[in-house]
Amino acid sequence: MFFIEDQNFLNDQQKSFVDESLLNEKMPFKLATYAVKFNDKGYHLINHIKRPEDIDGNKSEYYWPFVDIVKSFCSKHKIEINKIFRMAVNVTFNNGFVDKCPIHTDHNYNHKQLILYLNDAVGDTVICDNDNKPVIVSQPKKYKAICFGKLPHYQYFPIFGVRCVLVVTFE
Repeated sequence: MFFIEDQNFLNDQQKSFVDESLLNEKMPFKLATYAVKFNDKGYHLINHIKRPEDIDGNKSEYYWPFVDIVKSFCSKHKIEINKIFRMAVNVTFNNGFVDKCPIHTDHNYNHKQLILYLNDAVGDTVICDNDNKPVIVSQPKKYKAICFGKLPHYQYFPIFGVRCVLVVTFE
């Protein structure tokens, strides 16, 4: 297991991209009716920037600026990145149904995960050990990123406001 937390890796241009492209009405979102598994009532908004099933030419306009952000983090922490499996921006809020998403790993295969908080919010990320026992709790803070291996985790939905994160899985 590994865990890295960093709030000082983005340059001014990357911060401007986040502020000008994401935290306003420019980025389109779709309603997701579940967080992890069908019928879990984890309603939230999502922009799928890249999905594992996408072919190489089918990438969002936001893909390359976010790749630049991921590479900055990985370079600083000497993490090798060979392939990005999934990249999405999730916006969660108090949906009136559930207070947290189910515990899960994002893929059945080996991967690393990077979560970049895009705003100050409530709604902690909880990373567990392989026995599903919580070992790390990360509080959302704008521009903070956390990175960890294929570990079970979950997040709390905010009790007020919105929680915006970039989620990236890669090898």
